[in-house]
Amino acid sequence: MTKQAMLSVVGGPAETLTGAGARLRLLLAAKLVMTTGELPVTLRELSSTNAVVTGDGLPSVGTDALLRRGRLEALGTVIWADGTRACLEFEDPLGETDLLAQMNPAGAPPKLPLPPSFN
Repeated sequence: MTKQAMLSVVGGPAETLTGAGARLRLLLAAKLVMTTGELPVTLRELSSTNAVVTGDGLPSVGTDALLRRGRLEALGTVIWADGTRACLEFEDPLGETDLLAQMNPAGAPPKLPLPPSFN
């Protein structure tokens, strides 16, 4: 599956990547790190303020966790969970560089044509 097939940007054309409501839809392996240990998850959505993950045995609402994927580490709290899906709200918003790095974890700038909402 190509990056374009796994990734789409959702949000109005006037929004920047860090704007309200703008988020990346992803299908990437990640980990939630908690005081009880690490849990492998799939990162499904990512915005500057939160992330939606899927997996088995996800933490309950109110649990603090560190989302880790490559160089990305974001501390947050689970704000909702429904079985195999959960949303983590970040303590500090992610910057556009952190979000773009998830499109191309090798560190080089993305080679995809970026939609107007990125400008």
